[in-house]
Amino acid sequence: MPFSGELDLAVAPAVRSRLLDVLAEGRSRIVIDLRDVTFMDSTCLGVMIGALKRARAVGGDIQVHNVAPNVMRTFVLTGVDTALSVKPLPE
Repeated sequence: MPFSGELDLAVAPAVRSRLLDVLAEGRSRIVIDLRDVTFMDSTCLGVMIGALKRARAVGGDIQVHNVAPNVMRTFVLTGVDTALSVKPLPE
């Protein structure tokens, strides 16, 4: 599931809706591709944690791939990288 641009307060409801739709379809193992994301704030991190809790409640998981260095910093500074499997953008 790819996202692009800035993931912030303004788009958090759309991100939440998209993740919840995928979970509602019965897909509990989700890979989020952030290759084209230039910024992410704590609101969208919270959305991902909420989706992770729902996925794990049904035996699933969420992984985040292709995270740019500046976005990875947000994951690390908040400690979310310890809850989610987060993989950096290949060099």
